[in-house]
Amino acid sequence: MPTTYAQIKQALDEIAQRINTNRGTLDAAATQIASAEAQLAGMPAQYGSLLADLDAALVADPDNEALATAVAEKELLVAEFTALQAEATAMKDALAAVEI
Repeated sequence: MPTTYAQIKQALDEIAQRINTNRGTLDAAATQIASAEAQLAGMPAQYGSLLADLDAALVADPDNEALATAVAEKELLVAEFTALQAEATAMKDALAAVEI
C-alpha cells in the first residue's frame, strides 16, 4: 500500500520536532561553553592575590616544605587552567564563527 498523506505529514512533523529538539541541545551547549569560558576568565581576579601571597610566603620561608609543595601544586594547576581557558575560548570562538 502506498504511503498516505497522513503518514507523510506525521513524518514531517517528527522531522520538525527532532530539528527543534537538536537546535535546543546545540543552543544549550553553546550557552554552557560561554558560561565556562566566562567563569574561567574570572578566576585570575578571584584567586590572583591568594596565589601571590603563596609565592611570597615561600620566598619568606624557603625551607617550608608545605609551602614548597603548595607552590608546586599551584604551578601545575595554573598550567592546566591556562590550557583549559584557551580551549574554552577557542570553542566559544569556533561556535561564534559557525552560528547562522
